[in-house]
Parts: sequence; C-alpha cells; structure tokens
Amino acid sequence: MPEKDAPEGKKSRKTPAQVSAERTPHVVEAQKRLGNRIKSLREGRGLTQRELAEQAGLSEKYLGEVERGICNVTLEFLSKLAEALSIPMTAILENDHEQNREQLVAAIIRMAPELNEKDARIAYRMLTLMTHR
Repeated sequence: MPEKDAPEGKKSRKTPAQVSAERTPHVVEAQKRLGNRIKSLREGRGLTQRELAEQAGLSEKYLGEVERGICNVTLEFLSKLAEALSIPMTAILENDHEQNREQLVAAIIRMAPELNEKDARIAYRMLTLMTHR
C-alpha cells in the first residue's frame, strides 16, 4: 500500500533509522552486535571505514550504517567484507569475543576432550605460558 506522500503506485523509501525502528528488539540487538563485530575487525586491522569500503567494493555510507546497527546486511555484503579482511565469512558472525570469562573457561573444558594428543600438548603449553606456571 503506497504511503500518503508517495506518488500513486510508488512507495517512498524509508531511512535506515525508520526501518530499524520497525524491527523487533532481538533483531535490533543482533544488528548492533554484528555492527560492533565488523567495526572491531576493521579497527583491529587499522582501517578506516573508507579504506575497508573501497577494498570490499562497498559503499562507505552503507558500511557505516551497518556498523551502527541500523541496516540489514546481505550474504553478498558479508562475503565482500570477509574477502577484504582476508577472513572466512563465518568469522564475522562469531560472538565468542562477547563471552565472559566463565563462559570461555566452560567452552575450553568442553573442547578439551576432543583434542588429539598432539593438540592437547600444544594447548597445555599455551595455557601454561599464559598462566605463568
């Protein structure tokens, strides 16, 4: 159904903020978390929004809106971003960086029995070095 101010047969475009306001709280929260993750990955590589957008062949404005959590993303967007950052697309969606210490320790304990002997030794050495024992 066309909006009042739109010409007959055409819908007016909503701003990203208007579209975001219509989403459920869970979707809005997920968008913000994804935006924060993308920003963190970009800043971790010392890139500006402009630089990353250029490398990925994306609009700087769109990247900024995604980082602020006010825009939906497409798989194509994530694919281009992952390629520009030289990471798998799934790494963009990971949220392990948001887990607290207790959650991370529990995850390590769950993963440990799956390690083969060689990897268990490596994990042990790494943890030993990190805990200074």
